[in-house]
Amino acid sequence: MAILAKLQERHPAPATALSIENLVPPAGSPPFQLSLDPNEFNLAKVLLALPKGSAPGLDGWRFEFLRLVAASASCCFSLLIVVNLMLQGGIPDDAVPPLANCRLIPLKKGDNDVRPIAIASCLRRLVARVVCYRSSRAFQAFFQPIQFGVAVAGGTEAIIHYARAHLQKNPDHCLIQVDIKNAFNEISRQAFFAVLLSAFPGLFPFVKLFYGIEGGLFIDDIVSIASREGVQQGDPLGPFLFCLGIQAILADLTVSHPECKILAYMDDISILGPPAAALRVFHDLQTGCVPVGLRVNPDKCVIFSRTQNLVGLDVGSTPVVDMESSCIKVLGVPLGEDAACGQWLLDRTNQIIATSKCLENLVSLQHRWLLFKCCISQSFTFFLRTCPRQVLFSGAGDDCKPALVWRNSLLDWLQKAAQSDVWTPGSVEQVFLPAAFGGLGFIDPIQAADAAFYGSWCLVGSLLQKFDPGLVTHSLEAAGNGPLRDVFSAFQRLKDEIRLDLLSPSDELPSPQSVIESPILFAQARAM
Repeated sequence: MAILAKLQERHPAPATALSIENLVPPAGSPPFQLSLDPNEFNLAKVLLALPKGSAPGLDGWRFEFLRLVAASASCCFSLLIVVNLMLQGGIPDDAVPPLANCRLIPLKKGDNDVRPIAIASCLRRLVARVVCYRSSRAFQAFFQPIQFGVAVAGGTEAIIHYARAHLQKNPDHCLIQVDIKNAFNEISRQAFFAVLLSAFPGLFPFVKLFYGIEGGLFIDDIVSIASREGVQQGDPLGPFLFCLGIQAILADLTVSHPECKILAYMDDISILGPPAAALRVFHDLQTGCVPVGLRVNPDKCVIFSRTQNLVGLDVGSTPVVDMESSCIKVLGVPLGEDAACGQWLLDRTNQIIATSKCLENLVSLQHRWLLFKCCISQSFTFFLRTCPRQVLFSGAGDDCKPALVWRNSLLDWLQKAAQSDVWTPGSVEQVFLPAAFGGLGFIDPIQAADAAFYGSWCLVGSLLQKFDPGLVTHSLEAAGNGPLRDVFSAFQRLKDEIRLDLLSPSDELPSPQSVIESPILFAQARAM
């Protein structure tokens, strides 16, 4: 009952009734629809690319069932007609509730909270995914350079690298991390519908089908909670709609406070700038969130700066972190003094290792290995991409260096899982060999630390260069960043001058991830 009460608290009633009956797309705005010509849009390819093993909604259907449609051209054509009807809001009224209602799964969040995940019908999720896929460039153009949570590859990494570079270039600036209470479930539907109608009118009929009514969120197919406000976490369009609701606020703050930089990954908002100016942005953001139904929680926000820079400023109840002796967590990654970041990362690494012990109760070795590789080890891979070497290998001894602690614990865990007494050099090599070459596919932090970090920079560097070229140049020219500068320059030349047929038969440029997985390609890039 306690969990049910928390879920109900997470889904409040709107402050004012939703009023969209009189909202209609502007005259002449074309509806969002897909071509029936398979040469222009191939639904079968989209169906085959859908994630495997995704949980079903209340109807019990999975993407695997829709994927069977791809085997029949006539069925695929019929499904495409249904998709277009949904995009145009043309499905019968009695068909809307089964598609709008969701299965609600409470996930544990922290020690005493839950995160509600709503799983809708796979047909509704299919249409939402098609919209995201076909509109990614339009979404990106609308939200950048403020919002990195929609249609941006490596959006979290872009914010992390930018924030670190900004603080290194401007040591007298501060960073404010903003916490918004229950953001996704409380964003005003009236607010995002208004922006949707003006910016993306072709999507209005489809979104109105499911957010223009009171949806039902079902627990165990019996108990239901009304979904009357906000967006549903689990809806592929949910992040887009939430970001629509707050974009005007963030854009106005960016214009009115040009001395500060505002970056957002959905509801995770970072403010960078001189302390006095950044605090003005923070206070204005608190006020601006109210009309769209959001509440900033000052007690959970964090100001990261030298404390003497904040003397006499109104910080309220917001905690202050001393830059010189500690670090701040930005999107799950520590920023600040290297030793403090290294200690934070070491503590987090030990937490990840402790989590892996729960897998020891599984009987199947294959199940243990898959869960460890696909769930637990990915956390440290993200640190490899976002933390520089001096953080990964900080510490006085091997048992204090996060990367080495992780590597040794990984080998110990695999050895225990395989019930093996000794590791031969060949066994260790096979652990870190790509799966395509007969290995287990784990990433060796010693060998991949530089490649992962450089690859992440290459992924987001060009994007950051578009709106702050000076900061990127300063970061690349900083002392000790020579290798990063060389690799980044090599990839720029690769993009601008060298066609991929020199390296691969594909017509596309290599992704930074492929560099991590291919030491040969990484070496070729370094040599250019």
